[in-house]
Formats: sequence, C-alpha cells, structure tokens
Amino acid sequence: MKKYNLTLTKTGIPCLWEGGGGMTKTGCASVIAGRNGEPKRAIYVRTHGVLSNDNHALIPVQPGDYVVVAEYGHGKDYFTVDRIVSINEDVAECEEVIEIPRYLLSAIDATIQKSNDYHCRQPYYISTDK
Repeated sequence: MKKYNLTLTKTGIPCLWEGGGGMTKTGCASVIAGRNGEPKRAIYVRTHGVLSNDNHALIPVQPGDYVVVAEYGHGKDYFTVDRIVSINEDVAECEEVIEIPRYLLSAIDATIQKSNDYHCRQPYYISTDK
C-alpha cells in the first residue's frame, strides 16, 4: 500500500497538492481526480513566488479519489494511478489501480501534459466551478 503525506488546512481538511512540470530531458507531475475521474475544486491556487515545477493547487481529498503521477525521461512517458483507500491523520493510504477505467483518461492525459510542460507554473486539472 502506497502512502502520501497530506497537507491539512487550518480547519483540518486533508489535501494533496497538484504540482510538477518538465525540465530539459525529464519531468514529473501529479494530479488529483475525483472518484469519477472529474477535476476537483482547488482550495488554493498559488500565483506568486517560485512556481516553476513546484506545487500549484491545493486540493481536498477523500477516500475514493485518485492520484495520478506521470514522469517522462528521454522521450518516454510513464504514469501510475493510485486510489485513496483511507485517510489517517496526515497520511492518505492508497492502492495502485491496475485496470485503468476510461473515465480517468483525461486526468492521465493532463498529468502527462503537465510533466512535459517546461517549467510548468500552473495547475492543469482543477475544476473552475464555484
């Protein structure tokens, strides 16, 4: 079982960061998707400071959400998809998804694009609904 360290808001909401980006020959990015593969609404989007390949959007998570991580190196893309099984204090416990559901394809595509975006400075997969 894989574990991700959570960021807790001042009110105790468990969150993960969407972040990452590309460099000259390598890159890495992570994106959070809802239980049906939909983009989630960010609590906070960074707009100042060092943004290049850093954290971009703070997203609340709950069991059933997905964490998509993509990497590329020397022209090859790789990705993993993990589903959050439980949240214990400041850790999200996840299981790897082997058979990828079709509804996650847009989240995977966004993560791969973000990992290839040279010095990425913005979120790629967040909801703009209010």
